[in-house]
Amino acid sequence: MTTDEPTAEAPAEEEQELAYTDDEQAIGAPTADLREGEGDTAEEEKGANLMDMDVPQATQGGAPKWVVIPPDLKFPRGRQAIFLRFRSEWTDTPWIGDPIEGETGKWRQCICWTISIGDKTLGLNRAKQDPNRVADELAKQMIRSIDGHTVNWDGTPGSGNVEQWWAQMGERSRMLISKVFLQLHMMKREELRDFFENCIAVRSTG
Repeated sequence: MTTDEPTAEAPAEEEQELAYTDDEQAIGAPTADLREGEGDTAEEEKGANLMDMDVPQATQGGAPKWVVIPPDLKFPRGRQAIFLRFRSEWTDTPWIGDPIEGETGKWRQCICWTISIGDKTLGLNRAKQDPNRVADELAKQMIRSIDGHTVNWDGTPGSGNVEQWWAQMGERSRMLISKVFLQLHMMKREELRDFFENCIAVRSTG
């Protein structure tokens, strides 16, 4: 998925300015068809279309007003920054969360960006050669901030403990994060078509 030339228009809502770092280590309209209908068939189609929804195209601009950015968090240039929020009622700990101005109920949130080679190595090392853990560990690795706190990986109890946050979010929310990870780290269908049709030359050497 290309990240260097966002083309969608920036949203009109008030945004927060982002602080950047040049350290290498350091959401446009959905494409799904949401036709409404009556009866079980229409509801099934709607549900299938919702599962097919894509991560919105990147826009130029700052962070949405509702996100809490830790003071020490710096965003790497040339990546896609993703701001996710989850209703606490969707999680396994619905009593934990913070209010968001203009919204009802409690919310959890995280800030992510696409992983680097170093990030991938860290995630794979945590999976300890268990293929059933790879997807979760890589998705977890892209998380940089949770509920307004920079993540820590040293196991220290506290607001930045990403393992604790991941467990509290519940499987439904974890599946959403994994879906976002897959879409961010795979080319879109039109990009794949462009690659295979226009970017490969094959010759026989015999």
